[in-house]
Amino acid sequence: IELYRKAHNFLDAARLMFKVADDEAKKKTKPLRVKKLYVLAALLVEDYHEQMKNTQRGKIKGKKSEATSSLAGLLEEDASSSDNRIIDLPWRGAEAYHFFLLAQRQLYEGYVDAAMRTALHLRDYEDIIPPVEIYCLLALCACTNRAFGTCSKAFIHLESLESISPDQRQLYEDLALEIFTRHSPKDNKKSDLDSFPESGEGKLPTCIVTGRQITDYQFWMCSTCKHSAQEQQINKFSFCPLCHSPLV
Repeated sequence: IELYRKAHNFLDAARLMFKVADDEAKKKTKPLRVKKLYVLAALLVEDYHEQMKNTQRGKIKGKKSEATSSLAGLLEEDASSSDNRIIDLPWRGAEAYHFFLLAQRQLYEGYVDAAMRTALHLRDYEDIIPPVEIYCLLALCACTNRAFGTCSKAFIHLESLESISPDQRQLYEDLALEIFTRHSPKDNKKSDLDSFPESGEGKLPTCIVTGRQITDYQFWMCSTCKHSAQEQQINKFSFCPLCHSPLV
């Protein structure tokens, strides 16, 4: 990876780093380590984007032959759909593990409503974090928050997963029965997330400090990873909570 980086083959370096991160995730390595690996991979993609911008500038200045060869290489690299995903969405892995860690931290610090809201975001990352881990965490956060409607939906997802064994499924069914014979599967209060679209152009940015969706007109954005936070929340930090770049 370092050799590719020194040779300015940033996309090849990023591809290898993503593979390392994926392999570590499959080994159930500590989530913080996996997040850091995804951050390093995404930063390599950002270096690649910067390299392409410089190439375009070179073309404008008349360095046609160099720019043409670089762009030909770019088109060749872009032929692969997996590379397209790396280039277009380099931060998805880091985002997933960032919110996964944030929800658990909020839960253990006693901010149970915030933990549930953050865990709800993880539903968008089933391609990165195993769904069983996502819905177990969501069920735990929702139950602790006494949001039994959300908890019930999480258990329904868990029981319908094809990746779990019959014994595991039975354990989830028994636990769900124990919880919902005592508590009606209804949320005491409506989640703020229910008021906002889950995807598409209307989706609001998510604060990487709190996990809440940002409704303010003005908010902070990281110059490196382009993720956002509420201004009053980011003031407590000297670095980006997601990519760890210094705040400017």
